[in-house]
Amino acid sequence: MDSERWQKIKALFEAASALPTQDQVEFVRRETDDDPSMADDVLRLLDVPTESGDAIQSEMLRAGQSVADAFEQRTIGAYRLIKPIGRGGMGQVFLADRDDDEFEQRVAIKLTHWIGSDDELTERFRQERQILANLDHPNIARLLDGGRTEDGQPFIVMEYVDGESIADFARREAVSVQQRLSLFVAICDAVQYAHSQLVIHRDIKPSNVMVTQDSQPKLLDFGIAKLLDESSQPELTRADMRPLTPEYASPEQLTGAPVTTATDVYGLGVLLYQLLSGELPFDLSSKTSPQIVEMVCRTEPAAPSAAARVAGHRSRATKIAGELDNIVLMAMRKDPGRRYATVKDLADDVRAYLNNEPVSARGDSWSYRSSKFLRRHRLAMLAAGAVIVAGGAQTLFYTQQLATERDLAFQERQVAESTTDFLVDLFNVSRPGESLGETITAREVLDRGAVRIRDELTEDDRIRARMLQTIGAVYQRLGLYDDAEALMQEAVKLNRLHRSSEDRLFIDSLDELAWLHYRRENWQAAYDTALESLELQREANGGQDAPTMARTLNHLGTITYYLDDYEGSLGYYQRALAVLNNDEMRDSEVRGTTLNHMGIVYATLSRFKESEAAYLESLDLRLRTLGDDHPDTATAYVNLGTFYVNTDQWYKAREVALKGLAIDRKTKGDEHVDVAFDLSLLGAIELSRKQPAEALPHLTQAAEIWRVAAGPTHSRYARALDSLADAHRQLDQYEQARDYGTQALSILREHYGDTHTLTANAQYTLGKVAYDMGALDDAETYFANVISIREAAFGSRHQEVWNAEQQMARVERRTGRPEAALTRVNRVMASIETADMTNIQVYGWLREMQTELGQADDGE
Repeated sequence: MDSERWQKIKALFEAASALPTQDQVEFVRRETDDDPSMADDVLRLLDVPTESGDAIQSEMLRAGQSVADAFEQRTIGAYRLIKPIGRGGMGQVFLADRDDDEFEQRVAIKLTHWIGSDDELTERFRQERQILANLDHPNIARLLDGGRTEDGQPFIVMEYVDGESIADFARREAVSVQQRLSLFVAICDAVQYAHSQLVIHRDIKPSNVMVTQDSQPKLLDFGIAKLLDESSQPELTRADMRPLTPEYASPEQLTGAPVTTATDVYGLGVLLYQLLSGELPFDLSSKTSPQIVEMVCRTEPAAPSAAARVAGHRSRATKIAGELDNIVLMAMRKDPGRRYATVKDLADDVRAYLNNEPVSARGDSWSYRSSKFLRRHRLAMLAAGAVIVAGGAQTLFYTQQLATERDLAFQERQVAESTTDFLVDLFNVSRPGESLGETITAREVLDRGAVRIRDELTEDDRIRARMLQTIGAVYQRLGLYDDAEALMQEAVKLNRLHRSSEDRLFIDSLDELAWLHYRRENWQAAYDTALESLELQREANGGQDAPTMARTLNHLGTITYYLDDYEGSLGYYQRALAVLNNDEMRDSEVRGTTLNHMGIVYATLSRFKESEAAYLESLDLRLRTLGDDHPDTATAYVNLGTFYVNTDQWYKAREVALKGLAIDRKTKGDEHVDVAFDLSLLGAIELSRKQPAEALPHLTQAAEIWRVAAGPTHSRYARALDSLADAHRQLDQYEQARDYGTQALSILREHYGDTHTLTANAQYTLGKVAYDMGALDDAETYFANVISIREAAFGSRHQEVWNAEQQMARVERRTGRPEAALTRVNRVMASIETADMTNIQVYGWLREMQTELGQADDGE
């Protein structure tokens, strides 16, 4: 094993050792994704079972004395080892008893890791021993002894703390907020004492704070502590030597910036956050190292009270909201200079809170916060501000509509005013008790609003429903579907109780919920909700369709399409278009949407001329009325591009697809699900050009967006995997293609069963993979299933059926059945020639096959 590889294994081992056991495997696999054998080597060192053999056992023996061997020795100096009780980045800790007949004493002994007591590690271990020797505080575990084993391995003998971590103690004992704060203040005093001795701890976390049987907290493990007097050991304080625990590390630790006492202030802030809320401020469990740095250094955590409420600790959340939120978030500010100046200042603020005295922590000034926000989140601020504008516009429209009903108009005006007041107050970020820290994101404003709606708007259910609906709609547009659904369901429930079936706000809440169900692909729930909305509107309109119903008709058309009822889908869109074909509505946004959707259905039904005409009219309408940088214009571009690629006109598709992607990235950000749609289209275009290497980056990025946004079992993620399977197939990477395709098929079957067209699409890809791998029986089974499903859904005169028939003919020809292949080709050719537009690629391939099978047509 070369030296460079061994050093990387050591570094990964030390980093993983500092993590909780349950997180070690995921961390190691994530950090070694390009070298699975290295991952197995590191996991073996961590005593985690792996499937591979013992490739580095000889290296382990060469590296030095193992912990297991040390344990077998049974004694270290005057102490007899009993059992391992902990492991960190630098060493293993054992429970031990004094064994020299002088007196009885139970201790904890820390040994350096056997993977190599090199000069750096040995010196750091020696420094920890010296640090502990200089510290004498009742809340710091004491140093009792130290030295080296017979073979030169350094060890430290420490006071054994018989207890449990502060987080486990607080959780098991159901400790009150006041008791948690008292424990925390004691630890602050210990850290402040260490600072007075010119020592920074640098690794404050629950596992390093133990609570004894008599409820006394003890600070442990100064293994990565740093001396403020760096002149004695400068080589141990360089920025590039950063052992740490990511979940509790400060921004400056992660970036390599200078570490000061403010680093411990941050660590104590994270500890207090977890003690109060029961949660960590950031979920780093599935993040890569760059993502961890980005999140900790750039993203503001939710207030501890909000995290506690989400975790189900509602009574505790109420107690900690306000001043305690401010104390924690001031300690955790990104800029070290804006945290508490000392740990004592932090402790004094907590003491002031316990004594019902004023605390110094306040929310940031309006000027500071707004300048930060506008610089970093300009688009998010505009989007969030649009909520107020949209809410105001809706209020004006509805009030005008109900002007003749004075009492109701007055009531609605009260609702509107209360709604506006609430929204304005929501953006009042300088207000004490409501600050969220250094910067604000649109998501944080929404989260705070959702909490306040439930806690404060309890007197008028109509106002409560209106605000739930407003915030829920914005959550939906940001792709945060779980948050959106909870609010929208509650809004519909309240509206059903307090508004009439003809009330436009009730209808709107049903339509929004139906569309959310659609976005989450709960299509039956979406259909039922939209149908209820339509029936209520028709009943109010004397059983007739009206322009105000066009939106709901569009929803039903889209939902019905995904239920594989294409004629029914077209019927809903035609009804919508019929009520919009007048001078007043001809250039309306909803008409542009209707034309766009009709283009999709026409294409699915192989009515290509009608499809292209609908797409082009929709794009023209949106360019005229919305401009060339509006998200709806992007949708028109992307759908037109999809039409072009599906009809083998990729040279047209690429230009419009790139326009759509540029708009979506500008208006929605790089991680929005609509960007994933656009990237998938670009990938499909490259595949149609037989450029799989160009397609792969687009498709990989799209799949990752869907995995994060929707989850690893969502059908959209499955469809992204299906596209990746086809790209790898075209690159002759058949094993990867089969793995992606099999995963996609499993997810789609779970969602839609065996006979849905989406399930057929995954089988189609797997059929092509099997054909290329020579597994012709499997290929024939897949293609037979696909033909059956697609004919049932589309009829025999459809391009999706032609594609599957083409693949089946290839199988028949290759398995020695040329007559069957020729019969199939002739039947498909006759079907294509009667369609209103040919699929040029399929048509040309079939003509080639006719020639190869001896049925050339000289006239063609």
